Amino acid sequence: MLDRLQSMVRTARRLVAHRSGNVAVTFALAVMPIVLASGAAVDFSRMAAGKARLQNASDTVALVVAKDIERGKTSAQITADMNAVFSNEMRTSDLKSWSASYAYNSDTGVVTVNASATVDSAVMGIVRVDTLAFKAKSTATFGTDYVEIAFVLDNTGSMNDNGKLTALKTAATSMIDKLAATQAGKAGRASVAIVPFGVTVNVGTGYDTATWLGPKKTYQNCYYRWISTSRWGGYYQYTCDTYTYTWTGCVSDRVSPYTTTNEAPVTTKPASLYPRDYDYCYNSQMMPLTTDFTAAKARINALVANGATNIPVGAMWGWNMLTPGGIASNAQVASGTKKISRYAIVLTDGLNTGNVLGQTSSQIDTNTTTICTGMKSAGITVFTVRVIDGNETLLQNCATSSDYYYDVSNPSALTSVFAKILSNITKLRLSS
Repeated sequence: MLDRLQSMVRTARRLVAHRSGNVAVTFALAVMPIVLASGAAVDFSRMAAGKARLQNASDTVALVVAKDIERGKTSAQITADMNAVFSNEMRTSDLKSWSASYAYNSDTGVVTVNASATVDSAVMGIVRVDTLAFKAKSTATFGTDYVEIAFVLDNTGSMNDNGKLTALKTAATSMIDKLAATQAGKAGRASVAIVPFGVTVNVGTGYDTATWLGPKKTYQNCYYRWISTSRWGGYYQYTCDTYTYTWTGCVSDRVSPYTTTNEAPVTTKPASLYPRDYDYCYNSQMMPLTTDFTAAKARINALVANGATNIPVGAMWGWNMLTPGGIASNAQVASGTKKISRYAIVLTDGLNTGNVLGQTSSQIDTNTTTICTGMKSAGITVFTVRVIDGNETLLQNCATSSDYYYDVSNPSALTSVFAKILSNITKLRLSS
C-alpha cells in the first residue's frame, strides 16, 4: 500500500506541475486530499509503532540507571551505561535522531528518563512534513532503599508434623542468605525480625522492667506465727508472705479495646499494658529487627514447636517490630533521603484454636483480620503462607493481595515460596 501511495504522490506532483490541460490539473487537485488522508494514516501508524518502541527502550534504560545508582556508580559510568543500553535497544529500528537523558531525585529515590526520536514520513512529505517527532518518559523506583522484614512464624506443636518445622528453617535461612547477598543487604540497609508465636509470644526476660508490661504475678503463703510478748506469754498472729512468680518472658493478647491495635501502652491505662504470661510460655524468644543475619539464622534454627495457634498475638508483634518508635522495635524512621519498605511474612499451619482471653476461634479470626488490616493501613506489605492446614480465606484476606498469598501442600516447597517472596521484595518496579 505504501508503494502505491508514493506512486500516487509522484503522479499528483507531475500533474500539478503540468499546465497544458485543465482536466489534468483538476484531477490532481481532486486526488490530493485522498492521497494526504491515506498518507497521514500510514505515517501516523508508523509514528505510533515508533513511539511504542521508544517507550520500551526508555523503560529499559530507567531500570538500568536505577540499578547503577543503587550500586554506587559515578555519573559518567551511569551515562555511559545508559547510552550503551539505549543504543542497543534502538539499533534495529528505523527511528532517527534518538536520544535519552536521565535525572535522579535523591529525596524520593525516583529516576526519570526522557527520550525522543523521529521517523521519516512516507507520504506527508508532499506537504513538507518530512519527519515526525515524538517523546517518551519513564520513571523507576528502587525496589527499596531500606528493607525491614518481620518473619511471623507459627511455632505450634503441629509444626513438628510432616517435616514442616525443618522445612521452614531451611526456607527462612535460605531467604536471609539471599537477602544478605543483595546490594541492600551488603550495605546494611536490610534488616529482619524473628517473631515465633503460639498462644503467646516470648519477648524475652530482658524486658522484665519495661513500663509497657503489666504487673508481675504474685502469690501468698499465709500462716499463724507465734508472737511472744513475755517469758510466759504471747499470741498467734495471722501472717501472709508475698512471693513473685518467675516470669520467663512471654506476653499474651491485650484486653479490649487494645486487643487489635498497636497503640502504645500507657502506665496510667492498665488495659493498654501487655500482660505477662505464666502458663503458655513454650516458644523461642523473638528477635527485633537486626542486620546481624548470622544471629537471625541462628535464632530460626533454634526454633522449637509447641502449644496451640493464636495468629493475632504473632501478627501484633510483627506489627510492633515494624513500627518506628514502637515497643521493643528497632524500626527506622523514614526521611526525605531514607525510603523504607516494610514487610511481614505470616506463616501458619493451622486454625486459630485459643488465646488467654478465652475467645472462640471465630472471635480470634476476627482479631486476625483486624490486625492484618491495621498493618496494611500502616504501609506494611503482608505476605501469608498456609502450610497444609489453616483458614484459607482468612489468610488470603490478610495478605496485601491475592498474589501475596501462598498455599503450600508440601513443606519442601517452602524454599521456593520464600524465594518468590524475596523476589517481590527486592525487585525494581517501573512506576510509570
